[in-house]
Amino acid sequence: MEKRENNIIKNKARQGNTFVFIALAAFVFIFFSVNAAAGKKIGLDSKSIEIEEGKSQVLKLSGINQKAEWSIKKGKDNISLKKVRADRVTIYGKKVGKAKVQAKFKGKIYTCNVSVLESGKENNTTNVENNAASGQEAVAGFGSELLCNTWQKDKNVMVSPVSVFNALAMTANGAKEETLAQFEKIFRLPLEECNSYLRAYNQSLPSGGKCKLDVANSIWIRNGFNTEPDFLEKNKEIFGAQIEQEAFDNSTLDNINNWVKENTDGMIPKIIDRINPDAQMYLINALAFDAEWKKIYSEDEIREGIFTRESGETDNVPYMYSEENTYIEDKNTTGFVKYYADSEYAFVALLPKEGISMENYIKKLDGKSIKGLIDKRKNAKVYASIPKFKSEYSVSLKETLKAMGLSDAFNPGKADFTGISKLENDDGLYIDDVLHKTFIEVDEKGTKAGAATAVAVACGASVDEEIKIVHLDRPFVYMIVDCGSWVPAFLGVVQSL
Repeated sequence: MEKRENNIIKNKARQGNTFVFIALAAFVFIFFSVNAAAGKKIGLDSKSIEIEEGKSQVLKLSGINQKAEWSIKKGKDNISLKKVRADRVTIYGKKVGKAKVQAKFKGKIYTCNVSVLESGKENNTTNVENNAASGQEAVAGFGSELLCNTWQKDKNVMVSPVSVFNALAMTANGAKEETLAQFEKIFRLPLEECNSYLRAYNQSLPSGGKCKLDVANSIWIRNGFNTEPDFLEKNKEIFGAQIEQEAFDNSTLDNINNWVKENTDGMIPKIIDRINPDAQMYLINALAFDAEWKKIYSEDEIREGIFTRESGETDNVPYMYSEENTYIEDKNTTGFVKYYADSEYAFVALLPKEGISMENYIKKLDGKSIKGLIDKRKNAKVYASIPKFKSEYSVSLKETLKAMGLSDAFNPGKADFTGISKLENDDGLYIDDVLHKTFIEVDEKGTKAGAATAVAVACGASVDEEIKIVHLDRPFVYMIVDCGSWVPAFLGVVQSL
């Protein structure tokens, strides 16, 4: 009897230990799950938005890596959801009124209140759209001036206005007084507006299985160099900048180049060849674009043709022939828009009219004219051809940016970067160089393009039935844009093949 009672007690003890173990395991699982979820900082980028009737706005759920379930909880008559992606949705304002949009992710619901306002009424959305329009023109204008200042006869050149803008804007967040004023002059925007626009642009870029445009930013700091905390926090918040503290030796050189290679999908294998002994910081942007055409070319749509340079010399190259539906024209230009998969991005071809030299054409191509060409695009049947081409380009933008008006930033005696660091000695910070590299490959499947920019900071439509024909068989300008903002992420000129 006593032995039986002892066995019962032992069994109950074992059961109790098992229960404790299960409870402890459950607690550990819940604890790490909650903390892991908290680390992702999941949440909507806005809990309340205003949309003008007939307009749209992108709402994003941050910190997720899987598809969220988007739905309209209230106000289906007032709004509709378009272009639903894994982590974002475009909300279209149908008519004036209130609505609620929900994103469901892993059982949790995130809600955004939507107000659709009367068309033409002064409201926050109108201001946002005005800022977006001015931002679009500013980046396009900045890019066209970059292209004009880097252009060389018979040489293929491509710059990324978005990449250079990101890297310089991060740097400008540490500039003061006249140095800051010069940044704002070449930006064509006050710095705060520039920050606001770039943050919205970088976060709104669509990405899917057949198209993507990824933007990455980083700041590399020499060990022992004291950086103002506000400068770093601002660039982390606005640009999502990755902050790295390094020894600035050969391993740092490898780390920076590997970061650029990784964030451009290998298209830009390295951005810097050496680290200047006086360098205290590198502010770097990387851009990677990869998209299939909306309609991939078939074999019978690819034929040999002749490309004629301005000098009269010719090249035999494979051309890709297609019929497009968006035509562009002004007094200097004929062109077309060719869409990538899902119509989220587009290749915009701009061919100077006969008799206009590429030099004169690029000089007249500014932000306003680019915006005008995009805004006045129209539906028309276009017989188009694009040569298959691949191009790599690298340049120091130091002299170009100085010519554009950013002179003090490169002058050790005049640069004011006290917003980056307040040095105790007389050796102030200045920009030693701005390095820019780009890559593009256009073929029958689609387009791959990459860009990287490094700022080295040192111490011391209506339907037209008429058929248009645009053959890119002589020097032409092209852009790669997202179809939400139509900002030129890449802007280039092909003059020889």
